[in-house]
Amino acid sequence: MAKRHLRQLREELMALELASAGLEAVDAARRLRETAEALEQDRVEAARKAGFSWSQVGALYGMSKQGAQQRFGPATGQPAPRKPRRKAAQPDSAADAPVTEADAELVPAPGPAQSGVMR
Repeated sequence: MAKRHLRQLREELMALELASAGLEAVDAARRLRETAEALEQDRVEAARKAGFSWSQVGALYGMSKQGAQQRFGPATGQPAPRKPRRKAAQPDSAADAPVTEADAELVPAPGPAQSGVMR
């Protein structure tokens, strides 16, 4: 797979050299970066399969082993699993439940004593 990425990198680099200024050049640079990132991911996976540790990979990038794991994912080739989002807490009682329009109608409008205005 690395050879395919290297061939594609050469093609993307050539496209960048031939691109005119403006968005064509930006797009060529984007494609070159994406291809380089795919090659990098491929090489990290190969290094991990060859027995190199996440600590060793992280050291190359100036990051911790956890940082390397988060950036490159496990050696299976799949991105690191994301933690599931926690669901919003459900109210424990009616007192914790959100106020609805029906509830608001039951609350009396503030009077002079409630509004803090003394007469």
